[in-house]
Amino acid sequence: MLPTEGAPDPAPVGERSGAVRPVIERAHRQQFERDGFVSIAQPIVGPDELDAVRAIVAQLLPRAHGRHVRDLGRGGPDEGEILEIEETTELAPELRRTAVFRRCRQLATELLGTPMAPFYDHIIRKPPHNRAATAWHQDSAYAAVRTLLAPSAHIWFALQDVTVDNGCMQFVPGSHRTPVRHRPRGGDPTADALEAVEVATDAAVACPLPAGGVTIHHPGVLHHTGPNHSDHPRVAWILQFREEGSWGMRAMVPGPVRRIVRRRR
Repeated sequence: MLPTEGAPDPAPVGERSGAVRPVIERAHRQQFERDGFVSIAQPIVGPDELDAVRAIVAQLLPRAHGRHVRDLGRGGPDEGEILEIEETTELAPELRRTAVFRRCRQLATELLGTPMAPFYDHIIRKPPHNRAATAWHQDSAYAAVRTLLAPSAHIWFALQDVTVDNGCMQFVPGSHRTPVRHRPRGGDPTADALEAVEVATDAAVACPLPAGGVTIHHPGVLHHTGPNHSDHPRVAWILQFREEGSWGMRAMVPGPVRRIVRRRR
């Protein structure tokens, strides 16, 4: 059984990284354990490989519809859409054959020191001059049964330069150790997103990135992204990896149940 339906795994464990130089160092592993996140503020692929993903995403955005599309801004205090397209590698299997996909998988494996398999992925797009911010939350709040969460790494891949001004990732260091209470965004029971309730974010760290850079975070760390005040869309591809062999729940559980346990950022 495959972790992502409709697309073959691109390569067995021993063939995933090829001759690419490892990126993750001991300091990254220590920070991930201590803070719950790390930032790789340099492109993990070359310009041509980045452009290949941009082209696929550009074609995917206008044709995604139905259950794959959500507005994560609904229920929030500010006007503006936060477009989420779920299960993007099911909609566009060619994404799994890109260098970005392979590289992200390699990073997750290097960081956690065990072979990692893809579990879920999505794209989030914030239009230009958009006042909506993604609410502070823990991805683990979307899991119906927390104990089913295997060793995991969630990778946020920037398709353009990201800054605080256009909505880069921000994290509260160490917050992955303690679950916090969540509710539907804005208290709206129909909202597509959750928000953390009564959390301290004074110690938050912003992580600006160049196009092609990534942040990697633990599913329990508090994080959010701010509004996009720039003249251009801010688009990110988020890939979730779990320890290989632990993703059977996705392959065996019916779709309606799987959709209950999805995590967004």
